Amino acid sequence: MNLREQFLKSVGEDSPQAFLGFMEQHNSKNESFDVEELLQTLPKKDHERLWSGLRDMTHRLLLTNPVGSQENIDSADEESLGVTAVALCALATPEKASHTPSALLETAVILHGLLMVLPEGAETLQNNIAQLCELWFLNELEGKEELVTQTFPYLIIRSLSRGFVSDVKRVWSLRQSLLLMDFEDNSSESLKQLLHQCMIHPMYLKLEEVLEENCVQDLMFSAVHAQRTGTQSMASRLRKVLEYFHQQKKQRGVDEALLRLYQPIIWRAFKVANLWLGLTQQLC
Repeated sequence: MNLREQFLKSVGEDSPQAFLGFMEQHNSKNESFDVEELLQTLPKKDHERLWSGLRDMTHRLLLTNPVGSQENIDSADEESLGVTAVALCALATPEKASHTPSALLETAVILHGLLMVLPEGAETLQNNIAQLCELWFLNELEGKEELVTQTFPYLIIRSLSRGFVSDVKRVWSLRQSLLLMDFEDNSSESLKQLLHQCMIHPMYLKLEEVLEENCVQDLMFSAVHAQRTGTQSMASRLRKVLEYFHQQKKQRGVDEALLRLYQPIIWRAFKVANLWLGLTQQLC
C-alpha cells in the first residue's frame, strides 16, 4: 500500500495516531511526505473521500471533546491542527481550490464555529482556522459568507491585543465582509464595540490615514453610489455599516474625519450630476 492510500486510510478509518503521524512527516523537513503534493495528484473521487473522512473526524472531536472540556485537550488540538493544515494545503493548490468538495466546506464551517470558543492556550489553532477562513473569503469560494462572522471579530480582537501592523492589515483585507453582517441584529453590538475600539487604538491611529482612505472612504463611496432600490439594497446595507461611525461623531476628531472623508465623494457626485444636467439642457 503506497503512502497516499495509507494516508487516506488513516482518515477514512478515523485513526488519529496514524493521521497525526502523517502530519508530523508533513511538517518535518527530513521526510518525503507532503500533503500539498499529495493533493495535487489526488483524483476527484479521492478528494471527496478525504474530506468526508476529515469532516467526520472533526465531528467526532467535538463529540468526544466538547468545548470547555479539559480532557484530552492536547490530542484534540493536534488533530484539529492537522485537519486545518490539510485544508490550508487544499486552498493553496490553485487548480484544486476552484473545486471545493461540500465536505471540505462543512469541515471549514465546523472549524469556524470553534474560533471564538476555543480555550486559552489554543492560539495557534485559532490563528490557523482564521487563516483558512480568510483564504476562503479572499478566494471568493462558495460558502464564503459562512466563514466570516467569527473570523472578522477574532482578527479585530487579535489586532487590538497584539498591536501588530500585520494584524491590522489582516482586518483591512476582510473589510468587505462587513457587508455580510446584520447590523440590525442585537448580536452585532459586540462587533460595533470592537469597531469603535479600533478608532481609538494606538496602532489603528498610527495607520489612520491608510485605513481611512482604503477602508472607511471605500465604504462611503460605495454607499453613495450603490443601488438604492429595496430595504435590503446594497446602499441600505452599507449605511448600516457606516451608521455606527456616524453615531460616534461627537467623539473627539470623529466629526472632522467624517467631513474630510465624505467631502471629495460628495463633491465629485455633485460635479457629475451638474455635468449631466448641463448636457441634458444642451440636448433639449
